[in-house]
Amino acid sequence: MLKKILPSSALALLLAAPPVAGGDVERAGFVVGGGGGYGYLWEGDFSSHGYALTFHVGVMISSRTAMMLDTSAVCDHSTNPSVTICQSLFAPAVQFWVTDRFWVKAGLGGSQDRAFSSVLDDSSKVGFGVLAAAGASVARRGSYSLDLQTRLTTSRIEGVRSNTFAVLVTFNHE
Repeated sequence: MLKKILPSSALALLLAAPPVAGGDVERAGFVVGGGGGYGYLWEGDFSSHGYALTFHVGVMISSRTAMMLDTSAVCDHSTNPSVTICQSLFAPAVQFWVTDRFWVKAGLGGSQDRAFSSVLDDSSKVGFGVLAAAGASVARRGSYSLDLQTRLTTSRIEGVRSNTFAVLVTFNHE
């Protein structure tokens, strides 16, 4: 299923984003952004879906490349209303604008699976994770943009592969 989702998501991003008006986009200095959307999480035999969040902060190191700290999470509490399950990743990342409106991002960092509960003890496991993301600016005004993005995280936590896939809308200053 994932082999069908990723290419179709990337194609949808390219087709959905109108051209950015004004030609070349100037990017320099500080970058920050965040947003939300919908995500899917799976680990071993467990899978679920829920809300997705992301936030990044960093600096442009060239006109098309940024270094940043990136964090994202996919959380679900619909499977059991008294338990919220979150898979998150915190990673240094590099974002590269392939064109003025289309970008790709990759990062390596720490991952966490966490369960919050009002009736059971909270649990948390940590491991190493990888981030891959792609996005397109669908609107831009000055140094601000509204992007549509997809992201995939995968990690190994206590010998078990833990994954998330999310589609998000983000607001950014670049």
